[in-house]
Amino acid sequence: MLGHTRGIVLRKVKYGDSGLIVTVLTVDLGVRSFLVRGMKAGTKTGARAGAFQHGMQLEIGYFDSGQKTMLRLTEFQLLRVYMSLTEDVIKNTVLMFASELLLRLLPENAPMPAIFDSATRFLDDLDAVPTAGVGNFPLFFAMTCGRLLGYEFSGAFSEDTPYPDLSDGGFSSHPPAEGNLMNFTEAQALSALLASRRVTDLQYISLPGHTRNKLLDWYLVFLERHTQHMGSMRSLPVLRALLA
Repeated sequence: MLGHTRGIVLRKVKYGDSGLIVTVLTVDLGVRSFLVRGMKAGTKTGARAGAFQHGMQLEIGYFDSGQKTMLRLTEFQLLRVYMSLTEDVIKNTVLMFASELLLRLLPENAPMPAIFDSATRFLDDLDAVPTAGVGNFPLFFAMTCGRLLGYEFSGAFSEDTPYPDLSDGGFSSHPPAEGNLMNFTEAQALSALLASRRVTDLQYISLPGHTRNKLLDWYLVFLERHTQHMGSMRSLPVLRALLA
């Protein structure tokens, strides 16, 4: 069966001498793997392999035999040419983090169009914003994914509820029995980020690098409590170093 879909490349690995296995978040199939043949380096088709870098937005034609989990890619076309996302080191590291997070959070073969649309907007915004303004993007994206997957952290910072509590999944009037205790400034920042729905909201939240890293680590622990696949994020050390 032949089909078409739109997708965002999350990962690629070499397959044989001239093939790739590309993992893609698609709009109507969810996360799927595609076998791509004829991508030998030094050839015309090999040059096209650049279309399968992390974050590339593609129109994909594929063949589904109905017998294997992997689909065979038959054609593709770039839908978006980024201005800075693939060349800027900091933006590209944020992109790597976002791609890895999606791979860890999303099950295969489960269509999630809201996640797809949100990821598409995020990549477009990341490409457009000045590099100096991307510091809060990783945490914003993690929170957006968590919310769309139903992992809502309830409540907000106030004088009556100043303590984020991992166990309860919300802001509490009492210090948490476990987890990393935040000071009130950090808790206020966490609350503001949780309330953000657009990247334009992030320009009003200024954080030092160590605070941003602490909040990101804390929220990833929150996500880990809702999924068995988080593990250790490989992109985090580089992300921390660049955004410190």
